[in-house]
Amino acid sequence: MKKRIIVVLLLLALCLLAMTGCSPVKGFEKDIQVILEINGVYSGVETVNIFNNAVLPEPSAPENKVFYGWTTQENWNEEEAASVPVIENKGLVRFSDIKDAIRGAAQSVTLRAVFIPAPRRDLVIAWYSKEKTSGLNQSHIDTFQAKLYQYLASRGYQPEGMSILIRAYDGGVADTCAAISKDGDVDIMLGWSNSNNLTGTGGWTEGVDFAENVGGIQVGDKERYVARISDTELCLKVYAWIQEAYGSGAAETSASDASSVSADTPSVTNVPSSSDHSGSTEQDSRPLVIGWYAKSETSGLNAAMMEKFQAMLLTELANQGYTADTMNIVIRPYEGKVADVQDAVTKDGDVDVMVGMKAFALEGVQMEVQEDVVMGEKSDRRIHRISDREVAKAVFEWLKTDDARSAFKPD
Repeated sequence: MKKRIIVVLLLLALCLLAMTGCSPVKGFEKDIQVILEINGVYSGVETVNIFNNAVLPEPSAPENKVFYGWTTQENWNEEEAASVPVIENKGLVRFSDIKDAIRGAAQSVTLRAVFIPAPRRDLVIAWYSKEKTSGLNQSHIDTFQAKLYQYLASRGYQPEGMSILIRAYDGGVADTCAAISKDGDVDIMLGWSNSNNLTGTGGWTEGVDFAENVGGIQVGDKERYVARISDTELCLKVYAWIQEAYGSGAAETSASDASSVSADTPSVTNVPSSSDHSGSTEQDSRPLVIGWYAKSETSGLNAAMMEKFQAMLLTELANQGYTADTMNIVIRPYEGKVADVQDAVTKDGDVDVMVGMKAFALEGVQMEVQEDVVMGEKSDRRIHRISDREVAKAVFEWLKTDDARSAFKPD
């Protein structure tokens, strides 16, 4: 009899719970509002409890950084970013991830996005894994990588110990270009189409998002294009090798040291140095030519800045003891796309130092480069030393100083 009474009471209790819209576990739920914060700015809110997780959007990383994860920690500096404790998943938050951060009767927790510097790699090659379009698949890329490593080893590198990544990108041209821009570390693209496709469908700008794009390259089942984005020495070498190994050929554009320079790689002529800078050779007696990128909206430079620079340069050379032979200075503007400027500089054949470019390479010329130079409103410009003349080296060293770079600041 007692058992029957207990059963009846349990049934009544369950009925009451059902009538009130409750469940036996409802009372254990506690909704917590997860506030998302990116670089100190509110970005959204999600709700979690012990039974329900929330999907988190991946925030866009600032330039030259990558998204590291979400943290409940309130403050940290840039140097500490990589050691900040983050929740287990970048795209998902669970109650267990935030429960220890709940204070008393609080019903919300703030998750803050953590960004760290993008990892530095020796070489990143993107390949278009949409096989129907590119003709490429993983088997082709495995063979390509083996040949690449053989090439690098033949040039004195140790590829097995280097940070080299060959990364697949799938989807439409616009999506893949956007993904490559977001990753921000790709040096070479393999398997896409012509420049018009990259600038039209891809939404890129030639000379900004990529430096050059060469067709007739067959790594897989189809002839496609290889595009160069960066101008590191290794990138230039590999870009030339790809054209030699899989296309109609191209001259290598740079070399890093004697151990990795082939005998047939052309280089600029070395000029004997002179202790008093007297310009004792025929080459030293010619004008010092400084080229500058006169596409102001890209380079940040203008004619007024270059006039100021010329006056400061004359004073600097006089202070260094250069004679009248080397005081004849030509400040020459170059306009147009990067490829046009490269062709014009090559044709002129007398430029010693180039300022204001970013992606810039000259076939057969080994250049020394200063990166991330502030010019006007731009902070990513470069200075290239093209010739090996002593006066060019002196100017290049002076251009590393704050005094010299002050000429490129707007009045």
